Amino acid sequence: MAEKIEDAIKTTFAIAESKNTDLKERVRWYQVLGYLGQTLDSILQNVDQSEAEKQLAELKEIVVSLQTRTTRNPQASPTAQS
Repeated sequence: MAEKIEDAIKTTFAIAESKNTDLKERVRWYQVLGYLGQTLDSILQNVDQSEAEKQLAELKEIVVSLQTRTTRNPQASPTAQS
């Protein structure tokens, strides 16, 4: 999805910069370019957030697993060895 929006941004920029595009059309193309940039930013933020949530869930599982192990065997915990 992001790649398609990047392609659209490149195409829109080329049209906006074209010498054949009059000023009124150029302004409109730059507006479209801004909208596409905001859309791409939103998509990338959502992907980052989704990945962070997935990693957080994995870390929670690891912590629970470690807590379970240390409650079964208190001598194996790092604080018990200090």
